[in-house]
Amino acid sequence: MYLRPDARGRGLGRELLGIALDWARAHDMSAVRLDTSERMVAARRLYEAHGFARMPGDAPRQGQCRLLYELRLS
Repeated sequence: MYLRPDARGRGLGRELLGIALDWARAHDMSAVRLDTSERMVAARRLYEAHGFARMPGDAPRQGQCRLLYELRLS
């Protein structure tokens, strides 16, 4: 998920993440995986605050090193 700069800082990312996690749980998903950029510090904090953990490895995309995260749903 990505928010334009003018939409950031309003809690929209937290709300969207909550909706996505509710959907995943409702559909019996066992885990949610995502990637983000090292530069997206606020996004990384949001994911980590919701229980996502850094996973080893990376996922290069568009010339950027991407950090991998996972949240186990139980």
